[in-house]
Amino acid sequence: MNIRYFLTDDGLIRTEKALKVNRVDYSAFVELSAQQIEEFVINAPPEGKQRDGLSWVDLPVVVTAESEYQWVQKELANVDIQLKYHATGDTKRQQLTAEDWYGYAIALRDYTTTDDAGQPVLVGNTRPIRPTDEG
Repeated sequence: MNIRYFLTDDGLIRTEKALKVNRVDYSAFVELSAQQIEEFVINAPPEGKQRDGLSWVDLPVVVTAESEYQWVQKELANVDIQLKYHATGDTKRQQLTAEDWYGYAIALRDYTTTDDAGQPVLVGNTRPIRPTDEG
């Protein structure tokens, strides 16, 4: 038995049987081809993607205080490396000036913090831009 799949008006993929059971008129719905069935029904979605109609789109990025706090911690670790290059006079690896990195570290610490219970909190409005990414 060959299962037929249809894309509904609200972007869902339903089998012909499910549509019939629910007495839905599917005559105007788009029937999926064998290739579309394989791509959108059988196979798992590509990493970081979600289905929108019959195409894949990026998953929305959810910004949380926790995720931003973790990002700040990674950025501060990179700042520490740059400051060590400056402190040791490693001109081959250092970028910009130590003052650039000091300012960035302060901006990072002004962006997130932790509350009295140790939970991450966003305190800044926008993510600081790494000095090497600026124009």
